[in-house]
Amino acid sequence: MNDSNLRREEPEIAEFLRTNPEVRSYLDSYASRSSYRDDRDEDFSGSSGLDSFMANHPNIARQLRDNPSLINDPQFIKNHPNLHDYLRNHPDARY
Repeated sequence: MNDSNLRREEPEIAEFLRTNPEVRSYLDSYASRSSYRDDRDEDFSGSSGLDSFMANHPNIARQLRDNPSLINDPQFIKNHPNLHDYLRNHPDARY
């Protein structure tokens, strides 16, 4: 989906990506990997950092992919103790 379609069809996601450019860079990098498939359960897979966390927690990765604003939802974080611990130890992961 190009940027103009994203702004029109998914304004909340477009705003999130506008205010969090490093997430956009990450997603662009992820999408360009040759092994990328839209139907993967192991979204955000990789060998270290956030990639590794998401690969080991596909349910959380799927929920965040579907609704990125959940990363800033205190109740969502509270309901996912592994994510809470990860974010506490990696505070820059949200931004």
